[in-house]
Amino acid sequence: MVNRGSAVHRVNRTNQLVDKGTIVFIRPDDVHAYDQMSQDFEIINMIVSISMMQEVFQYLGESFDSSRLTEPTLPVAHRISPNDYATIVVQLEQLVLAGHRLGPRSEAVFRFTLMSIIFHCFPPAPKIERPDIPDWLRGLCLEMMKRDNFTEGMPALRRLANSSAEHLARTFRRYLGTTPTDFVNNLRLEYAARTIASTKTKIVDICESAGFDSLSHFYHLFGEKYGAPPNMYRKMAADPSFEHSMADEPVLESGLPYGIPIMNGSGARLLQHNR
Repeated sequence: MVNRGSAVHRVNRTNQLVDKGTIVFIRPDDVHAYDQMSQDFEIINMIVSISMMQEVFQYLGESFDSSRLTEPTLPVAHRISPNDYATIVVQLEQLVLAGHRLGPRSEAVFRFTLMSIIFHCFPPAPKIERPDIPDWLRGLCLEMMKRDNFTEGMPALRRLANSSAEHLARTFRRYLGTTPTDFVNNLRLEYAARTIASTKTKIVDICESAGFDSLSHFYHLFGEKYGAPPNMYRKMAADPSFEHSMADEPVLESGLPYGIPIMNGSGARLLQHNR
């Protein structure tokens, strides 16, 4: 777990940007190191035996699905909330104290702490049942994925929907689990990230072409979504090993809501992004 600062985590020939609150589940066969570390970069490393981890997974049962942590090519990384971060730090401090006070008898505290961290940081991912998306909303989302529309933003969304702001807000929340503003900004950010990674266009020009009026607001949203400011993201993208989750998808497919088919007929596939 990153305790402070930031760095590029080079793992299994791929780069991950990690900063405070990022926790990574490293497996025995993962090959990893850190690069481009900030001066204050610091990690908390918790070493667990394979046998103990297997016991934890066995206790959590099949519904926990430990394979989602053990089988992916890249180790699972997750940025925890400030509250969970504070909770884990306190638990680790108590674990260190228990080791001094109890010696070998502190194993129970270790197991409890490990179980708590696993549950806080990698909880079972419940399958979210969503109702079928109405045809008009499906069409609206596809229209908004056109550059002219997402750069215009909310005026285009309201014009194309021909619905009140209140109705749009309720519908987006119910069917897509987001707000109309966040939906539009997400499309803009994905366009911006792709442009930053594939061109040398100035960041300020990309910000404007994506539809953002405020450069500072763009930097804030971009850093929140991609974990790095645009300039650092461009440097990372120059590395051949860099992976951008949307790099191979055309603009129209970017950010498609859950359950919208990209192709029709028997060959249809669904783009289901878990963000």
